[in-house]
Amino acid sequence: MAFLKSLPRHANVRDVYRRFEAQYRPWREMWDTVMEGESAITRAEREMIAVYVSALNTCAYCRDGHTTVMEKLGIDAQVVDEILDDIETASVRDSIKPLLRYCRKLAVEPAAVTQRDAEAVFAAGWDEEAFHRAVLIVCRFSFMNRLTLGLGLTPMSAKQASDFSDACVAYALRSH
Repeated sequence: MAFLKSLPRHANVRDVYRRFEAQYRPWREMWDTVMEGESAITRAEREMIAVYVSALNTCAYCRDGHTTVMEKLGIDAQVVDEILDDIETASVRDSIKPLLRYCRKLAVEPAAVTQRDAEAVFAAGWDEEAFHRAVLIVCRFSFMNRLTLGLGLTPMSAKQASDFSDACVAYALRSH
């Protein structure tokens, strides 16, 4: 149940964006910068990182909603569980594993991130754009996780998550 009386009882992020439009307009635009467009990190992998970060932050709202997007973009939901269990044995391409390790550390213990951690990402073949984009994904979803939890937003129903993912995938296809 939403903690703000001005929001519907079972509010979602769109309700928050509508209620506080001026504050969130730049935030919505940041979505395009972070999640859309050309990058060495595929659109599906960006969703995978978003779901991973949301799982680390125990945010069911974002994890559930973006899992459906990730699946529609071709990555099975089980992959995030594998990453959570053990990045090394997860069924993802080997080159993304150092990036996922970095994302985990940034999400869970940001003050412990070091140059050595960043160098491991670059040694795996990632360029500065991809590295920066991954950092932005962690930052954006850490924010969104705290926003949804902090405002008491209700996790999406299966139907809402499906509709949300359809809209995200359609938007992703239009932006390419």
